[in-house]
Amino acid sequence: MDEMFGTQLRIFVRDLIGGELVAYPASEWLGQYAAVINGAIETWQQSLGGTIAITGTPEQGRVTVNDADRVIVLDEQWWAVAVDRDGIPISESAGDRL
Repeated sequence: MDEMFGTQLRIFVRDLIGGELVAYPASEWLGQYAAVINGAIETWQQSLGGTIAITGTPEQGRVTVNDADRVIVLDEQWWAVAVDRDGIPISESAGDRL
């Protein structure tokens, strides 16, 4: 956390199938990132003929797993956002509404 400005980095992870959105402090994310990728690989291995796509970096990316019938069984996206001490994204608190 940047004590001078009260800002911190959070990683948001969205389950694109179920819609759940979870935020992680940057200090916890690397362990969670490894768990997300390892879980996706395990799901893909169990699909026996499906496909896996892992794109991006720990800061921003996506993982998608299809089963052998091409049905999406896992689809998650993540991205990093700087937030102020109240948890509001810096771009929003600065008036950027893009």
